Amino acid sequence: MEECVRTCEQCAATCRSCVDAMQNGSTSQCQTCAETCERCAAECDKHDNDHCRECAQTCRDCADGCREVATVNV
Repeated sequence: MEECVRTCEQCAATCRSCVDAMQNGSTSQCQTCAETCERCAAECDKHDNDHCRECAQTCRDCADGCREVATVNV
């Protein structure tokens, strides 16, 4: 679970940075955020816990949204 926690913390930090950038009008971090969310989802999928399953789904949803924003604003 150590790697899962580490990956989730990295994902949360990346998402916060992406939101900060978007609040300043930049979508340049959206693709990186999507990739980080996908890594987090893949890691959480390895564990059979309700919170890991919820995190994985949330990360996939976030990744989809980030990719959409990144492609719209290219």
